[in-house]
Amino acid sequence: MSNNNVVDERKGAMKRAVNLITDMSVNGATPEELERAILWSADVVRSNKENVDWKQSYEDYVIADLEDKYQGPDFNDDCYKNYLVFDESYRDPRIGIGKGIFLAGFDTKEEAEFFVKKMNKPNLVIFGPKQK
Repeated sequence: MSNNNVVDERKGAMKRAVNLITDMSVNGATPEELERAILWSADVVRSNKENVDWKQSYEDYVIADLEDKYQGPDFNDDCYKNYLVFDESYRDPRIGIGKGIFLAGFDTKEEAEFFVKKMNKPNLVIFGPKQK
């Protein structure tokens, strides 16, 4: 494997780690679960200069289970629900432009309102009911 492929693979793993930690934070992960994901992401970063096997770290921290729990089909299907919650204040960190970001989908307005209240963040907006 060429050195460029190793760098690209590591960059992909870092992107996966950041997305996972974000999804976990938004969707109520426990501190222990977040710690596992953060430690794995640190191993990915450290593997650039130190002899750290981030692929083994992925197995050791059982990251696949966290990905399934917080990024699996249940969360991917949220966008098909009747009421969708967006954070309109989200800015893309790469270009600094506000685009908004989809957070979650719910079957009822009450569930969506409960989520927004629980998150206690300004700029959360509920769209719905979604026409099917």
